[in-house]
Amino acid sequence: MRLRICILSFSPIARDARVLRQITYLAPHYDLLVAGYGARPAACDAPGVQWVALPEPLRYTRIHALRDLLALGVGSRTALGLNDLWHRTRPESLAAWQLLRGESFAAIHANDFHALAVGARLAGSWGARLVVDLHEHSPGEHEQRLVWRWIHADARRALLRRYASQIDAAITVCAPIARLYQNEVGLAPIVIRNTPDLAAAADHHVAGARFQLLHHGAAIRARRLEDAITTVALLDARFTLEFLLTGDGVYIAELEALAARVAPGRVVFSPPVPPAQIVARIAAADIGLCVIPPVNTNYRLALPNKLFDALGAGLALAIGPSPAMAEVVAQYNCGVIAADFTPHAMAAALGALTPDALTHLRAGARRAAQDLNAGVEMPKLVALYDRLLRGGL
Repeated sequence: MRLRICILSFSPIARDARVLRQITYLAPHYDLLVAGYGARPAACDAPGVQWVALPEPLRYTRIHALRDLLALGVGSRTALGLNDLWHRTRPESLAAWQLLRGESFAAIHANDFHALAVGARLAGSWGARLVVDLHEHSPGEHEQRLVWRWIHADARRALLRRYASQIDAAITVCAPIARLYQNEVGLAPIVIRNTPDLAAAADHHVAGARFQLLHHGAAIRARRLEDAITTVALLDARFTLEFLLTGDGVYIAELEALAARVAPGRVVFSPPVPPAQIVARIAAADIGLCVIPPVNTNYRLALPNKLFDALGAGLALAIGPSPAMAEVVAQYNCGVIAADFTPHAMAAALGALTPDALTHLRAGARRAAQDLNAGVEMPKLVALYDRLLRGGL
């Protein structure tokens, strides 16, 4: 009988590329129960994989925000455990506990910070191993906001320290964030990067008459996507931009209005596609535009999905001077690095490109994809569970 792992994620899993990869790579070795939001993802159709749909939380209101600030503000500064109690009794945590407590597993894989408290509770009730995927630096998620720095950051660090001794293993997305967790809360995550499967993405000749930029991902205001539109407006007519965005519809509408005003006919907004289709979908573009302003720790240290998707599709990269991304670009000679995070700096870097130079950078991207793909990264997760559950066999 195969050992069972519970993957718990408070996210719409059909759109969560990282969790989908974890399911795909663990399923040949372990029986899985996957609990998350939304429709059953295709990855859960694999033999030995069970799907449990969690009830999605109600709309977050100002009353909820006030309750959270009071609970976290007090709980992070006392020994009363209010911080822990709040996380355990959130509606989504209680729903997961009720649905899963009667099961039995060898391990629980708690996806990201919000699944930690209930994941630890379930692991304790089952006598199971606890693995937490911390993705990025949870205490620094929104540290550009004063209230976040004042309350949420301390509350998250306190909870991580509380559970550090119970966590059997942790993972995160890049080495600088792993070092932060070690220094701040005593965890030592292993690094598993957000890389897609290696795919034979269609190549194409770079036409000097047109350089197509592409940006895909969530429409989040803190990422200042309007700067990408301003960059196109500063460049000559050879440069066009395509967005594939999810999320904030109001913000997307604002971006569409801005594009129509400052770069008419040169910015296209296309429907997003599922994670498994992204690499093939974006391969017709020339350059992956991935500028993330360093407004918080996670953005400063970003090494995001979209960068690896672009490499997998054979796109040259256009980035700001983000250290983790710049290291990849420098190592593989696969893109341009703007002098700073402003549209003018990015326009200067892109405007100097020639068709020959872009062809060489795209070749570098394809070389990088040979090293930076899920076939290299995801066996680290399988090996981690083999060490925990099978003594390294």
